[in-house]
Amino acid sequence: MSAELTANSALVPLERKVKLLKNFMSSCAGQAVDENGLIRILNATGSKPPLIWSFNALSEFPALAIGLGSDQPVIGIRSLNAVVDYTRKLIQEDTEIAAYYAKLLQEHFDLTTFWIGGNCQGAAVAAELASHLSLQGKHALGLFQMEWQNSTPWPGPCHFLFGAESVEYNPFLAGKDPWPLWRKTYQEVSCDFLPGTHGQYFTPENLPDLTSKLQRYMYQKPSVHQIPKDLGQGTDLHWLPPTEIETNAPIHLEAQTDVPSSSELEVLSLWVPHTPGQIIKTETCSIAQHDDVLQILLHAPSDIGQWSLQIFRCNDQNGPLFWKKDVGRSWTIRIC
Repeated sequence: MSAELTANSALVPLERKVKLLKNFMSSCAGQAVDENGLIRILNATGSKPPLIWSFNALSEFPALAIGLGSDQPVIGIRSLNAVVDYTRKLIQEDTEIAAYYAKLLQEHFDLTTFWIGGNCQGAAVAAELASHLSLQGKHALGLFQMEWQNSTPWPGPCHFLFGAESVEYNPFLAGKDPWPLWRKTYQEVSCDFLPGTHGQYFTPENLPDLTSKLQRYMYQKPSVHQIPKDLGQGTDLHWLPPTEIETNAPIHLEAQTDVPSSSELEVLSLWVPHTPGQIIKTETCSIAQHDDVLQILLHAPSDIGQWSLQIFRCNDQNGPLFWKKDVGRSWTIRIC
């Protein structure tokens, strides 16, 4: 996510996050890559494209590396679990630490071909990391999100993993259908289910199922660096949202264009809160075109406060179509 960090004053300082992460990682398995030991690697001599995994607990990293086998390098980073109070956490905390990890990873690894994944809060960091690296020309072969649904579009393949008994995190157990939104959020999307419930997937009885599903997905994909054809192409659209609006109010936006709009083109709006504890709001809508003017209808969030709005052009077949242009543009709006 590249929405401007306008809530900086409420963030836990980066220096403190790094210090706490250093303390947590001091007893972590694997070879330390950076001076603070925040990035570790296991199976370093393996020949397969490395898997960068953002985990919650120290035991998960070596378990995953052992389960995947010595030929699969695994690069371990840690989520902000227990570093930032989850009940008061700002979305931008994950954005900031992911940018920090992206810098370190590029200093120490080639990243010609690689995978990214994470579980629970680690998946949020992994998704942000994938975006940061893509903006810098390092595009992951795929993204794994385990027991998490990140809302920020990303122009690549995403594979979700949920526990078959995970009532709190598995959207299908709650009677929801996430597929329509997923297809607009990612260039390609798939999903697997794991035995057990949340927090039990790295245990000796459940780990083989997790690693077999990861391997099946990674090894059936071509191990080449694939840059999405839509990454950065397309016309700039200059939407002009209001700076202040009431809760739930409709927002009619227009933008000039000299390119005919496809009937399959839609908009995915992303509302990122600046208030601790609030969650990202998403909405999709169609685009209407009248002569050289594009028109969309959005709705303000129901929660008061300051929000960042991002607007992504997308469709069901390809996900975000002009991601590099759209991800770099955001507007700060006060909901009152």
